[in-house]
Amino acid sequence: MSEITILPQLLDYENGGWVTAHLLKYWPEHVWFLPRIKRVNWLTFVRNQMLDELCGGTDQVVQALQGDDGIICHDLGDGKIIQAGAAPAIGDVTTGDILPAYRRVAKALAPARLPKVKSFGTIFGSDVTNGWLNALERDDD
Repeated sequence: MSEITILPQLLDYENGGWVTAHLLKYWPEHVWFLPRIKRVNWLTFVRNQMLDELCGGTDQVVQALQGDDGIICHDLGDGKIIQAGAAPAIGDVTTGDILPAYRRVAKALAPARLPKVKSFGTIFGSDVTNGWLNALERDDD
């Protein structure tokens, strides 16, 4: 695997083990596994093959993300860095700051996202962890 498949783990929570193994989607038409993302970040690293196979095409995703909210798609040769806005943000749903750029990226990349995760112990049960996993794709926050 290329270095680009490892980079997302450096920008997000990573407990190793179960999550890492499930980020690799079986890809029967090819020899290797297709790496997916856990959730979008300010900088989300993706392979063009993932965009082509899971998200409808690299050009279509890049075109869909063009707009006025500061999303930038940086070319990496065989991949992209998708930047959700000019600077990292955490948002605040209590004030209506729901991270529109992050949400647009999340919706565009949703087919390439890990569909669910197990719980991370008693405090972070499966409802909490999966709520976090898909929070940027929901319209109800």
